[in-house]
Amino acid sequence: MKNCAKCGASLEDNALFCNICGAQLTDSPVQTANQPAAVPQAVMQGDTAALPAKKKSNHLLFIVLLVIFAIAGCVMLWWFLYGQYRTYDALRDANDYAKMAYEAADETARNAYIDYGELLDPLDYTGPVSDIPESNAIGKAVKSALEEADVGGYICIRFHSYDNNDFDTSLDNFVQWSAKKSGAVIGQCPWAPNSEDKSLELEFGTYSPGY
Repeated sequence: MKNCAKCGASLEDNALFCNICGAQLTDSPVQTANQPAAVPQAVMQGDTAALPAKKKSNHLLFIVLLVIFAIAGCVMLWWFLYGQYRTYDALRDANDYAKMAYEAADETARNAYIDYGELLDPLDYTGPVSDIPESNAIGKAVKSALEEADVGGYICIRFHSYDNNDFDTSLDNFVQWSAKKSGAVIGQCPWAPNSEDKSLELEFGTYSPGY
């Protein structure tokens, strides 16, 4: 039991108002279902717990972007350097394959003339290495040499036998090699191109001395 502070009437312990004078028995406000919960002082002042998480998220995003840009830069540098080496290798290989074919043709023609006094049929061919005519002795020797070295691609051969009575005609002999029919560096023998630019200036099938 408790007493009303105003009139002194005896009341139940759980009574909120005096049933005699009607006075309110407590000074604490009663929170109803519709009354909003108290907002923590830290939230009112803007000092929220989410703020450190947001800063951490921004830092993580910055690190991710930095890593992405670093990787992209390394890839671009690698591609630039590797592209230069790749172009150099392509030009070197093209010249080597043209020289290989030229030397095979030259050796065959010379040996036939020196050993047997035979003038071999000339070879005038442009196309895939796999289709070089084997019915021609020079062509057969060239195709065999390239296939033994596992060389494919495209080749242009203008080659005829040597004749001591007309030796100057041998100066017209040449070979060109290219990995593709067009759009690739061209190797040539003799007068091999010494740069990619000069190689790309060559017309496949047309001999260009002075490179």
